[in-house]
Amino acid sequence: MVEVRIALLGEFELRVDGHLRPVPSTRQRALLATLALSAGRVVPTGTLSELVWGDAPPEHPRANVHTLINRVRARIGVDTVGTTPGGYRLDLPADAVDALRFQRLAAAAAGRPADEARATLTTAIRLWRGDPLVDAGSDTLLRERAPALVEQYLGVVERLAGLRLDAGDHGRDLVAELTDLTRRYPLRESLWTCLVTALAAAGRPADALAAYHEIRQRLADEFGSDPSPALRRAYADVLAEDSPAPAQVRAVPRQLPPETHRFVGRDDDLAALDAALDRTGGLIVLHGPGGVGKTSLALRWAHRIADRFPDGQLHLDLGGFGPAEPLDPAAALDTVLRGLGVPAAEVPREAAERSALLRTLLAGRRVLLVLDNARDAGQVRPLLAGGTSLVLVTSRNQLRGLAVRDGARHRPVRGMSAAESATLVATVVGADRARAEPAAAADLAELCGRLPLALVVAAEQAVRFPDTPLAGLVAMLRTGSTRLDHLAEPYDEDIDPRTVFSWSYRRLAAPAARAFRLLSLHPGGDVTTAVAAALLGTGPGPARALLDVLVSMSLVDNDRPDRYHTHDLLAAYAAELCAAEEPAADRHAAERRMHDWYLHTLWHARAAVFSAPPAAPDPPAEAIRPGTFDGVDDATSWYRETRRTLVAVVESTAGGGYDRHCWQLAYLLRPFQGMAHDIDDQLRTTELAVTAVERSGDDRARASIWHERGNALNHATPALGDDWLRRALALAEHNGDHHAVSSVLSSIGVQLTNRGRADSAIPYLERSVAAARRSPRPLRLAHSLLNLANAEGTAGPLDSAAEHNTEALAIYRRHGAPYQQSLALANLAENAVDRADPHTAIRYADESLALLGDIDDATGVAGALIAKGRALLMTGDHAPARHVLRRALTILERSDDPRVTQVRELLDTIR
Repeated sequence: MVEVRIALLGEFELRVDGHLRPVPSTRQRALLATLALSAGRVVPTGTLSELVWGDAPPEHPRANVHTLINRVRARIGVDTVGTTPGGYRLDLPADAVDALRFQRLAAAAAGRPADEARATLTTAIRLWRGDPLVDAGSDTLLRERAPALVEQYLGVVERLAGLRLDAGDHGRDLVAELTDLTRRYPLRESLWTCLVTALAAAGRPADALAAYHEIRQRLADEFGSDPSPALRRAYADVLAEDSPAPAQVRAVPRQLPPETHRFVGRDDDLAALDAALDRTGGLIVLHGPGGVGKTSLALRWAHRIADRFPDGQLHLDLGGFGPAEPLDPAAALDTVLRGLGVPAAEVPREAAERSALLRTLLAGRRVLLVLDNARDAGQVRPLLAGGTSLVLVTSRNQLRGLAVRDGARHRPVRGMSAAESATLVATVVGADRARAEPAAAADLAELCGRLPLALVVAAEQAVRFPDTPLAGLVAMLRTGSTRLDHLAEPYDEDIDPRTVFSWSYRRLAAPAARAFRLLSLHPGGDVTTAVAAALLGTGPGPARALLDVLVSMSLVDNDRPDRYHTHDLLAAYAAELCAAEEPAADRHAAERRMHDWYLHTLWHARAAVFSAPPAAPDPPAEAIRPGTFDGVDDATSWYRETRRTLVAVVESTAGGGYDRHCWQLAYLLRPFQGMAHDIDDQLRTTELAVTAVERSGDDRARASIWHERGNALNHATPALGDDWLRRALALAEHNGDHHAVSSVLSSIGVQLTNRGRADSAIPYLERSVAAARRSPRPLRLAHSLLNLANAEGTAGPLDSAAEHNTEALAIYRRHGAPYQQSLALANLAENAVDRADPHTAIRYADESLALLGDIDDATGVAGALIAKGRALLMTGDHAPARHVLRRALTILERSDDPRVTQVRELLDTIR
């Protein structure tokens, strides 16, 4: 594999096997830069399109990105860029990209001894050759990604300057470097603070004072503001260089609150925290939604490691999320300093001075500081002591800035595992009671979303009513609309889930709060950026930004690229807010946009796989951007990932007055469900569609849905849907709809063939072909010919079967229908085997498989594999025959296909 390195910190550079490779194409540079900034992680296709093309997106973004990816692969190697269902991934180690190596080194320096940190940060600075992404080929990329890189760079420069000063480096080089940077970033006060300090340390106090007055005047002219507390402190230090520091009191505080006696599990989290402590000192952040158990976890771990911090353990509730205002950083510093034994009279007035005193007091000491319930990074940063002490922070906010600027290690805290939840229930209600009703205890955990707070509240209710079975409590909680009522605690709001959730919700700006409410209209499963954009009535960029706000506040989870989901109890809370605060018209419009998005995206998916979809749905009521697909693999992957959500969407349309969406979605879903043998889904969606279509007054739609209902019932139980097929045929004939008549007759013939009555099926299928020849849609004729050929191949007229398969294949090729071509080729392969022509069979089977790639379709891929396996057995190639038949068996076993028996018998002949 080739060695690829990409440099973004300065002029764009691509090196392959050590050689510089020019990339003249701006879009290729933009694509490579975007992938490189996320090396090793999947970048969604939509993100690539936005960052490469900016405000002028191509008409077919997926296809254009795919083309661009192929051109980039030609430069750096096919295996270097991986394809996933959601996007593309640059398979390079982080150190192969200078920006990522810079970030790794910056983070690695945190908590290391001063000399090691200085060397590490020096190495990081040397990677910086100029302005980042300036010629990466994308104004959007430059605008959205470069500022964060520059901020990280300046943060490292400032950290390194401090370390150099601490080490006695007062030379001209440091002053010159800082002087140059203040000219390039003339309003960055932290750089001026470093410069003032460096000038004073170099024995140039007059120059230090002049520098201070220069930035003070500039700030007054530009903003009408005074210098920051830190800069004023540096100025004061120059003026009073020999002033005595407050007395340092060597107190040994022991402030950790007691652990909860109901703490269970969390072994993985505790192990991860142990590992983080071993790798770095400094700063660790635990983040997650309210009620998930962050504080309990922090206290359990803090007590476990307390002996490693012999100079004391401090604890402070910052009040970031709660009924009162968050604790001001100056007040927090006052509390911490007093906890360390500083007399009140000796606590400085300014927050910057208090922060400096804290660092002075903790220099060379090992102290553990637990900061619980932080609101944001600005509340935490003044309390960071550095050195050999450890700060452990809990927050609902992800506090990403602490990772970027301060090298924090982050650990998300999620709901408990099923086993941990069961143990917690048993701890509260008693082991005997939990053991007597294990299923109810498990259901209780799921209904509480495995949130410890909600689970303890619910279990305590069971304790108050010892004669009521746990199953009774579960039954009350099953109704989502009243679940939060049952978990409410009227006498203690601090443990009421609504109150706990509200503390996060109230911190949101109006657009993010609206997004949180409207996301509750999604019927379940993951939400993508595109779906969120439809719900919110925005473009993908603004939707992604709002989702990111909700993720950062732990109101929405995001554990896979472009997949967002809301905890069950948070979703129930959001639904209540939506009903109470969103006007009915706005809710209806959002639902309509969401249903339109799924309907039109599903139509595009069906077009990609089955080539000739039904007529396009009515235009959406509002502008939306439905998903599009690059081909069969892309569309079928989307269906597999979205299957459960699509069923839930059909259910939501059925219950919400969207009858047309309901039956159209069910109709478009049918071929995907048939291909994947998702019989239960098909039964559910067609059942709902029948009810919806009966209210429509549309006879053509009614015939189509009756047809689909009959197919669904027959897939579940042979002959159960025959009456529906007869009714659909009669109505289609009454409507004079040749296409529908041909389609229903074809289904009847296929059902008879599958029941071993191919001779009886052939007349129906011949009638289907005749009706299809009168239909204006040529692919209908090909489908009927294909099914007729299958019946004929089963019944025995092999020449006729080959003739009809060949005619069907020609139509499919003319109309670019790769999936159906594969079916026809698989039929021809079976036909060739039956005519004792194994070499022709293998050729047809390989052509069929090549068209479908890696799709595990029980109808197409499995059929071609069976034919190929039989042919290989005929040629005596037993090892490859065993391989392809085992693959077919794996596919068929997942779909409960009756051909499983046939394949097992074939494999038995090899053994």
